[in-house]
Amino acid sequence: MSFVTAVVGANFVSVTADGRGRTPEGVIINENILKFVRPRENLVIAYTGIKEACEDILATCKVDIKKGGLNTITKSINEILNSDKYEGTKLSFIVAGRNEQNINQLSTISNYERNTDEIAIGNEMRIAHSGSNKINDNNIDFIKIHNMYMESLKNIRNIQDVVNAQFSFNNSVAEIDDSVNRNIKHVIF
Repeated sequence: MSFVTAVVGANFVSVTADGRGRTPEGVIINENILKFVRPRENLVIAYTGIKEACEDILATCKVDIKKGGLNTITKSINEILNSDKYEGTKLSFIVAGRNEQNINQLSTISNYERNTDEIAIGNEMRIAHSGSNKINDNNIDFIKIHNMYMESLKNIRNIQDVVNAQFSFNNSVAEIDDSVNRNIKHVIF
């Protein structure tokens, strides 16, 4: 699998992703895969699952991801993702950035989990993560790591604290899940 985190505030978006790429059979093929695209300055689309399938979905989007609105892009990805073509795969996307109303938004789209759309207002942060085979296993180690991550986000003073929390979360997950590595890619705006 992969591991991607996103934290969105009213004035920032921060997304991290590990760099491990594996075949559907689990063979590691690359330790420095980029698992997000930034089609424009105020939008990032991250994904987990089979990289080629995720990239195919983005390429066949009915909306130009360089020009379309966040909600329109999210809707198009969801329609393609939940088509028969991708049945039986575990794919998910995190779309973060400025929406059509020029407000920071965090949306998650998945063919195996509940989708979400959340607006960042005032000092509130919106948080999402996807990937890692340990997330949905009720894995006690993951639960502890996740709780520490959430606690660290309560105590942030600046954007660097957010980034540090995301990196620490990724690295802790990498310790318990061999589908995740510590070669973190990051985008912030």
